[in-house]
Amino acid sequence: MTPRTAITPTRARSGAWGFRNRRRNTSGWQLELALPFVVNLPANAIAPGAQGQLGLGATYFAANDHSVNAAALFIKQASLRLKGIGGLEGQSLRVGRLEFNDGTEVVPKHAALAAVGGRPTEGVFQVNGWNELKVNIFYGALTGQLGGEHNAGEWRVFGLGYDDYRDNVVKTDNRPPEMRRADADSVAIATYGGHYLRIAGTRAGSVDVLFWGALQTGSWGVLAQRAGAVAAEVGWQPTALDRIKPWFRGGYDYGSGDSNPTDRQHGTFFQALPTPRVYARFPFFNMMNTADAFGELILRPASSVTLRADIHALRLAETPTISGTWVEALFSPQRSATRVGHRTANPVWLRSMTRVPTTASLHMSRSAFTMGTPTGSP
Repeated sequence: MTPRTAITPTRARSGAWGFRNRRRNTSGWQLELALPFVVNLPANAIAPGAQGQLGLGATYFAANDHSVNAAALFIKQASLRLKGIGGLEGQSLRVGRLEFNDGTEVVPKHAALAAVGGRPTEGVFQVNGWNELKVNIFYGALTGQLGGEHNAGEWRVFGLGYDDYRDNVVKTDNRPPEMRRADADSVAIATYGGHYLRIAGTRAGSVDVLFWGALQTGSWGVLAQRAGAVAAEVGWQPTALDRIKPWFRGGYDYGSGDSNPTDRQHGTFFQALPTPRVYARFPFFNMMNTADAFGELILRPASSVTLRADIHALRLAETPTISGTWVEALFSPQRSATRVGHRTANPVWLRSMTRVPTTASLHMSRSAFTMGTPTGSP
């Protein structure tokens, strides 16, 4: 009997459109196109010398061949998935061009092993995300489930290898520019870690906890890589306000930094596959040399409507001698060569998501932040 096949239009959260083929029990394919664009970029926001790029606009301008307006249509995802490999239910193989999110690659009923190997593409600041980078990624994880229906949990251990051997790329760290330019060795980093999730039902409502941690070893050019990161979160969904279904969340994230530019060690946590917007809706910070305490409120007044408000208190994990790993640089770490101290920032964002019938959804958001005075600065 030939399995029935359906071709379904899909829409990713990024705004890309595609098609997914669903073939029962045997195989499937997915094709997704993307058309990112940026308009009215500043053409005069790159300062000479150490200041460099003055914000995200300048970074996008430089990354897109100094174009004020830039757009590109490319194939974002094109993959084939084979199911039931070796006659085992739940075992599958997916090959092609695809997105990868650490921790969401498998949702097992029982303990399951996932393995990924690939090469990342451009597209962080370039609108054209088609070209590959000279970077190899290797990833493996073992995930298992805990508890029952009212006390469910999950554990996972993982390892990720990152090998960056691009030519003529100056490393971003707190060493003087001449030392960084002279360092032509590759970046080879191993990241090991795991997470633990648990949710428990109580009379007052469901309570959930999350713990995540990772350590890094390897080499940052001629320097030894020794870094780490941790995250802890707790959430509560009270039963007393069932009409709006609130979810209160709070947590603390920490990514190590490096305060000594003269030793032989690089202590800043390296976010190998950075996708900050998933967690930072105002994406001017990431997990490198940051400490982030946050609170979050999610309201679900209807099955098709979700409202979310976040507030963060950010600071440097370590005080750098050269500003190169903090929001001061706005992803342009070459911007400043002065001592900045423990600068603080407080981003706030509001977001609403409404699902429209069929396959569409409407997202609206508003973001803002305040920046405090650095401590210890001259």
